[in-house]
Amino acid sequence: MEEVSVEDLLVNEYSTIDKVLEIGLYIGAVFQIVCIGAIFFLKSSDDEESEEAEKNGGPTNNNTSEKPSRRDRAERKKTN
Repeated sequence: MEEVSVEDLLVNEYSTIDKVLEIGLYIGAVFQIVCIGAIFFLKSSDDEESEEAEKNGGPTNNNTSEKPSRRDRAERKKTN
């Protein structure tokens, strides 16, 4: 039986595929950091509108306001 030396086990030769995978992992990590940074540093226009509405005391979301019912609209027409 052939003896395996410790030096043979410690040799760290990377193949081309290993290098490509390593570079891909670094690119993926940078992409994730950029995406997480975008969450914190970029604001959407919806966020700015809701902040302005909160300052003015108005509703925070335009989609939550209820539409008047047909009955309410009919009553308004009668009074006008």
